[in-house]
Amino acid sequence: MSWLRVRHASGICDYNEFHKSVVKLNPQFQYALSVALITNVGQHLYWEIMMSHVTRFGTLGLLALLALSIQGKARADDGPSIKTVFVIAMENHNWTQPANQFSGPIQQIFQNPNAPFINSLVNGTAAASRQVAYATNYHNVLATASGNNPHIHPSEPNYIWAEAGTNFGVLNDADPFPNGTNTQGNNQDNQLHLVRLLTDARRTWRSYQEDIDLTTVNGQLTNVVLPQNQWTVPLDSFSGNFASGVNQFNGSTQFNYAAKHNPQVFFTDSNGGDDTTPSNPLSHNYAPLQQLFVDLANNSVADYNWITPNQFNDMHTALSGGFLGLTGDAANRMRRMPTRTTSITPLARS
Repeated sequence: MSWLRVRHASGICDYNEFHKSVVKLNPQFQYALSVALITNVGQHLYWEIMMSHVTRFGTLGLLALLALSIQGKARADDGPSIKTVFVIAMENHNWTQPANQFSGPIQQIFQNPNAPFINSLVNGTAAASRQVAYATNYHNVLATASGNNPHIHPSEPNYIWAEAGTNFGVLNDADPFPNGTNTQGNNQDNQLHLVRLLTDARRTWRSYQEDIDLTTVNGQLTNVVLPQNQWTVPLDSFSGNFASGVNQFNGSTQFNYAAKHNPQVFFTDSNGGDDTTPSNPLSHNYAPLQQLFVDLANNSVADYNWITPNQFNDMHTALSGGFLGLTGDAANRMRRMPTRTTSITPLARS
């Protein structure tokens, strides 16, 4: 599941006008999104999407949102243009589902007591509830009227689709390039995709990834960010326990970065090639999640910002010690909303 935030120049966003603007766009590019929730809080529009079951909405795709954000001049009847977009990718849970809604290993988010913040936005108990809209009619990118069609799994094909409108035949979770533990690579060379279009339009983008660019002591990671001139493009997945320090959101020593949840890293023109050194010219487009706080405070975020929590904070994987006395999927849902959204706005606390 993802949060997408859009900043308007005027600080005012009317959902109906926003929707009308989006559907006017050319449907040539159909990006993978499953819209579950739209929240307008002050100057910010949050769009929540599901990465577990990706949807093709036709014109209602990610390119449509970005096309709005890069308009030089908005037409008078279209309202204010979008200035900044944030996508926060979450994992493995549907907004609604027909079975196992509140029991079983994987449960839905809507009306689930273990997802208190997100439900407060839609049930009238949060101050922002009157500014919230959500959609329940969403489908997999391969959905057909009959429903007798395959789904795209696992994660990586969906994330590549979210960036490029197709998965290029990728059907696994391999890192972009072969490495010591991975003999297969899924890097895409010279393919059309979103951040390439943004770069061509002279718009900026950045991928914030939790657990990357951390210092190493005696061969073990610590939860201390490296100086910026030592940051790299995070091509390789890794996990383990910190030698010192704890995760600021869940209090554990565990870390788990997954390249499969970082779609920009699968394209040569947005990853700089098979180069994991700070000299990679695309290193400045990737930043540790801690840098998001700094960039928000300094108003120096990019035009388009993709944000991925680690696999313990995105509902994908359970912490070995649980969370707040909960274990398994219940712990995943409880951990999900308070940790991620406090990075964006103080309203987003359960």
